[in-house]
Amino acid sequence: MLDAFRPQFDADDGSFWMSYEDFFKYFESLTFCKVDNWRELRLKGKFIRVQEEQNPGNDWVISQFFYTFNLHSPTQIHIGLHQEDERIIGAEKRPYLDLSYVILKRSDEGDLSVAGIADHENDRDLEAVFNLDEGHYIVIPRTTGGLLKKFENDDLPAPIRINMGGKRMFNPKIYSTLNDIFRKIDLQLDGILTSKELNAFGDIVDEPFFQNLTQDSFSSREFENIS
Repeated sequence: MLDAFRPQFDADDGSFWMSYEDFFKYFESLTFCKVDNWRELRLKGKFIRVQEEQNPGNDWVISQFFYTFNLHSPTQIHIGLHQEDERIIGAEKRPYLDLSYVILKRSDEGDLSVAGIADHENDRDLEAVFNLDEGHYIVIPRTTGGLLKKFENDDLPAPIRINMGGKRMFNPKIYSTLNDIFRKIDLQLDGILTSKELNAFGDIVDEPFFQNLTQDSFSSREFENIS
């Protein structure tokens, strides 16, 4: 098969070759991508924890966003939710959330009806297939919660840097925590923090420097020293 297919391997592309026997020895399932007559759209999402206004002691984990789309003819649609891969440094310490979503159909009068529900799945990926009629639809991701990370009972405080593979690197626990903080501040989910987002962070930590930042502050020497 190697001679027939002549695969080109790159050390960083995630591809590999293994024998038919070894595949069945180490894998229990197979996922494939549709590439023929197929259109795909990927959007970022975020679950956040909120408190009830009437009962502050009660909190809920909800999707910060919902997603809408229009169908102009009957269509088969695949909708998937994907979590951060546990192979990413620090993410292996974070258990996967149980995921689900509901599809609502909105009538011309504004009435909502349930068009489909994806069963809860406690795994990295959740995907379900629906055959939907023409109309306007809303997708709302759901989870029961479980956002708290659970680390082993190591000695605390954890060192900021550790030796991994002969290199000095951020401790995965520290890296994961910093990454979580960044994503909580990054409300636009674009990997860039604006002055307004840093202002909100300053309000949380009660730090005047961040509270008073403007876009012009980014070019200042004082900001450069802090960043």
